[in-house]
Amino acid sequence: MRMKIQTIISAINTLKLSGKPVCIHMSYKSFGPDGLEGGPAALLDSFLQSGCTVIVPSHSWVFYVHGPDKDRLIRNAFYKDAPIPKEKLIYTPDSNVIDKDMGVFAATVVNTKDRIRGNHPLCSFAAIGPDADKIIKTQQSMDVFAPIKAIAAQDGFILMAGTKLNKMTALHLAEQLSGRNMFIRWAYDKNENIIRAQAGGCSEGFFNLSSALDRYMQKISVGQSEWACYSADKVLKTASALIKADPSITHCGDAQCVRCNDAVAGGPEELQ
Repeated sequence: MRMKIQTIISAINTLKLSGKPVCIHMSYKSFGPDGLEGGPAALLDSFLQSGCTVIVPSHSWVFYVHGPDKDRLIRNAFYKDAPIPKEKLIYTPDSNVIDKDMGVFAATVVNTKDRIRGNHPLCSFAAIGPDADKIIKTQQSMDVFAPIKAIAAQDGFILMAGTKLNKMTALHLAEQLSGRNMFIRWAYDKNENIIRAQAGGCSEGFFNLSSALDRYMQKISVGQSEWACYSADKVLKTASALIKADPSITHCGDAQCVRCNDAVAGGPEELQ
């Protein structure tokens, strides 16, 4: 039997998300094979009816291009370069292109009328709701996590709905706030020039932060889907302090993971 949307609204009320900006990492599959009445669109509408501003990561790595040979950095985790494309693919915030692994809920937001999408060719965020423009408009290719900063500034939340800490993009911002440089990748801008774009790295080590973050977590079951909700501000302050004190805490444990090795060392720097 399909879950009633009223169950979602009840969960939103329980977590006190009404009227708040919420960055949602959603696995629609976590609701089970029958899903929800009305599908992902009705799920989104339940948050909007509750006055939430819904923010989702909406990555689009199809726009990633091979970086110019003259624009190389040290510790930039060149574990795999992008192929040189046969044609110049140009990202704009009007694009509806989104990576499949972002999930059906994020794709629903991107394809919803009046949504706002960030000006980042690879790691954009998309949002819809009362504060969508204010939260998203500051995102640029070299300020990838500006929307998360805005959510935290407005006492907003991060909702992991059927997903785990290794999917929480805010923890990449915590890395940056700890003093770590973000990795640099490249894409074409609207003028067909190759530009730099910040990006996160390996996130499998984020599970090492769970015990410290659990104190700020509200956890509820929504049918078969397990939801964990966090204060964005508390996550950023707690995680960034832990990473600053012990940079290796985010390492995934694979000694050959060049992204983790370079990140722990401080991230990329310009060649001297």
